[in-house]
Amino acid sequence: MSIGFCTHCGARLAEQADFCNNCGAQIEMINGVPAAKPIKTDPYPDSAPPTQPVTSAQTYVPPKGPRPIKQRPKIIGFAVGAIFLITIPFIVFAALGFLNFTLIGTLDFEVDSFAETNVILDIDNDVGSVEIYYDPTLTNLFEATLDVWGRPGSEIADAVNFELTNYTVDAITVSFVSGDRVFWYWDKQTFNYDIVIYIHPTAVVDYDIDAGTGSISLDTDSEDNLVIENIFLNSGTGTLTLDMAGSVNSSVEDLYINTGTGSINANLGTSTSLNTSEVLIQTGTGTITFAYEDLIVNGDITWVLDTGTGSIYMDITQNVVLPFPYETIILAESGTGSISLALTLDSSIGYSVTATTGTGSINVFGSENDYESANYDTADNIYTIILDTGTGSITAT
Repeated sequence: MSIGFCTHCGARLAEQADFCNNCGAQIEMINGVPAAKPIKTDPYPDSAPPTQPVTSAQTYVPPKGPRPIKQRPKIIGFAVGAIFLITIPFIVFAALGFLNFTLIGTLDFEVDSFAETNVILDIDNDVGSVEIYYDPTLTNLFEATLDVWGRPGSEIADAVNFELTNYTVDAITVSFVSGDRVFWYWDKQTFNYDIVIYIHPTAVVDYDIDAGTGSISLDTDSEDNLVIENIFLNSGTGTLTLDMAGSVNSSVEDLYINTGTGSINANLGTSTSLNTSEVLIQTGTGTITFAYEDLIVNGDITWVLDTGTGSIYMDITQNVVLPFPYETIILAESGTGSISLALTLDSSIGYSVTATTGTGSINVFGSENDYESANYDTADNIYTIILDTGTGSITAT
């Protein structure tokens, strides 16, 4: 190979050289003349090539990067929204089912025989009121009228009425069970019952009345010499009334009055015989109003009057002195309400009043917390009264 020059860089080539010592290009002999093959080099060895503008004829392909994070909050939000939209009709139907009741008819019931005057009255009314009155003009022993409230499409034929059964040899049972209330709008066999009962004064009645949300009222209408076996009044949210005002010389075996959120009004009349050792009058949030005059008891008796947030008003008159030793204990307690006691006693009856409050004022017969009559330790008939409230005031006169 003859000596020549590199056609790539111009450096002198060694004899018979296969590569240029200067640039490294491969040398070939072409027609006896050494020539260098072109070297493929990066025209931009130290930087990226310039970006070419995108023309309308070109399609832009974005560079690949990390995968985007899934938008879970949006997905959860859509799911919650969908569930809410689905449940709206059920909520609306349920609300309509709870509220949309109209009077669809009236049912009647009676016990026309006076052959047996002992009656056990057992009522379980889920929604609705129960009113009971004594009426000497009745030609029957027992009469009842039931106003029936139902949803649109309900039929009076599906409603329930009282039932008369033989309970024992000496008594008959008159019972009513409304059944549990169904919430749904499309249930057409759920009813509300407003019940009015009239009882002849010759009836000897054992009252067991339970209302889920309605009120209960037992009114003797000033009838005297009534004989009542037991009085059990219980309601979830309704007001309870025992009105024996004006009635004289009646007799009651046991007494229990309780409601969850309603008020209680109890008046035992005059010279009523109460044959029990304990009475409970209790409400969760309502007010208690309680009164009697010249109560006849057969021994020691304890009264428990309790309310969570309501007030307690007591009007007690005892001018009759019983011919045997006994103690009446009255425990009146309110969570936040006030307590007021009006006490009138025969001078021979001893009494003690103790009052306690968290933040309210106390006035017990003109003194502060405690008062005890001079004959409290020596009298045969004594009253021990304990009044307690969390935040209300206490007054005893």
